Amino acid sequence: MGHTYAMNELGSMYLDGRGVEKNPERGARFYQAALDRGDIYAMTNLGLAYLDGAGVERDFETAMALFKKASDGGHPSAPNNVGRMYFGGKGVKEDVAKAVEWYRKGAERGDTWAASNLAWVYQNGPKKLRNEKSAALLYGQAVSLDVYGSNAEAAVALKALPDKAKAAAMKQLISELGSVDVELPSDLDQALVELSRLAWQKRNPRFDLF
Repeated sequence: MGHTYAMNELGSMYLDGRGVEKNPERGARFYQAALDRGDIYAMTNLGLAYLDGAGVERDFETAMALFKKASDGGHPSAPNNVGRMYFGGKGVKEDVAKAVEWYRKGAERGDTWAASNLAWVYQNGPKKLRNEKSAALLYGQAVSLDVYGSNAEAAVALKALPDKAKAAAMKQLISELGSVDVELPSDLDQALVELSRLAWQKRNPRFDLF
């Protein structure tokens, strides 16, 4: 009857062989049907199919175009996919600066992976970008945004950072918030995560968008 979410779900089932016989080509066709109706989730799903060559011939240019179009439509994780392509030089010239720009956009949309990818750049990327306080801010944000428990690596990475960097990040967040009306946990990492959550919510008050 034209419900695009159903098309996306069927696409995923056939692509992965979940509950049905695996048929990536048919899965991609379901994504395309949803895409033809302007669905931003289908744009991302089909972009991933083109990126991996799953059910369609691998095509980095098409993947990038779909990710960018999905991002323009407000998809929360599409910017991270664009960032990963720039960071890895997939179909484009490797460009860390552009990757950072797209990771930051995804992090502000509430994507835990975009936040942790950006944190990784600040921790391990080019020397001119390395900044442990920025890494602490982004790993704290990544943990606070990990509502499905899928990004355990962010909490591990946050724990490994020096306390000095985490304390500096907390100081910045408290300044950004102006005041903190909740009792913070005694654990440094947990306190930073809570402050990150409050700061992100203050910057992005419309939960219905995400």
